Amino acid sequence: MFRLSKSVFLKKLILILVFSTIFYACRSVEQGSLLSEVDTDILSSTDATLEEISGACVKDVKPDGSYKVLLVGDRSFVVSELSIDSNDLVTEKTIDIKTIVDSDDKRSTSQWEAIACDRQGQVHILDEDPGTIYVLDPDLTQLKQVIDLKYKRNDPEGWRDEPNSRGEGMLLLKNGHILVLKEKLPSLIVEFGPKEQLPEGMSKDLLVSNTSDFPIAATKKINFYPLKIWEFNDDALSIMKDFSEITVGPNHKVYVLSQESKKFARIEATLRVDENRVALRTVFDLPNSIKKPEALAIAPNFLPIVVSDEASIKKNNINFLEPLPLEEQAE
Repeated sequence: MFRLSKSVFLKKLILILVFSTIFYACRSVEQGSLLSEVDTDILSSTDATLEEISGACVKDVKPDGSYKVLLVGDRSFVVSELSIDSNDLVTEKTIDIKTIVDSDDKRSTSQWEAIACDRQGQVHILDEDPGTIYVLDPDLTQLKQVIDLKYKRNDPEGWRDEPNSRGEGMLLLKNGHILVLKEKLPSLIVEFGPKEQLPEGMSKDLLVSNTSDFPIAATKKINFYPLKIWEFNDDALSIMKDFSEITVGPNHKVYVLSQESKKFARIEATLRVDENRVALRTVFDLPNSIKKPEALAIAPNFLPIVVSDEASIKKNNINFLEPLPLEEQAE
């Protein structure tokens, strides 16, 4: 009878344990269950006069470290522009654009939920209901395009029946498509684009930020349709009760914010068209003093900017958190 020596047996056992550990670790990463969690602290806070802020984005990043943060709310037709200089001093300017986007004066509230910019400074504002994206010039004086987000029957799920749980955030893509974050019932990421085009998903090379541009079609008004839909996986939904913002950082990493859970998280780097699920990678717990986090942007120096959605004007509703960990700042 053949017998393994004790040393050979132990070596084989160690190899089995190593390979099984690697196998289950890889499987866990695929399923998004291996998550790191990080506590956050407020570095500084400032005030914005805009009520019920719902969206934020970074604009006009300069070599000296200065930049701007644009804010929108779901009540008024005002855009708040915060200018942050190289010494982190903040000044605010407000711009009323109601006559530009609502020239017929048909609406009493804006229903704006998100804002995004590109390298040229073009401003995109997402109107949750009925589902419209306004594209404006960098000075917010000219309406360049109106994108209507259409749906087929109830696709994406809940889009028709839950008008208050539609688009809460958006990412611009270099191919002219737009990723829209649906808040809940259910929570989704939807790639919208012209009807005749195919989805391309999300990747670092496709994301528009302050270093790239979003192409605008020649037509003043255009319809976009859902081309691809991703659901958040079970692990993500157990951590984030809702999704109120999606944003891209300076190194093209993508983050989502949950108002109800008071957290934000980095999602996986790539959304492929042959996959249907979104996984979280790193979860950040917000300080208890931030009562109603609704908007998120990542500054060029990797400071998360978390904005509270308050029913009335409050003090310190713009919170600059401590910089993201070095591993998050890496490319």
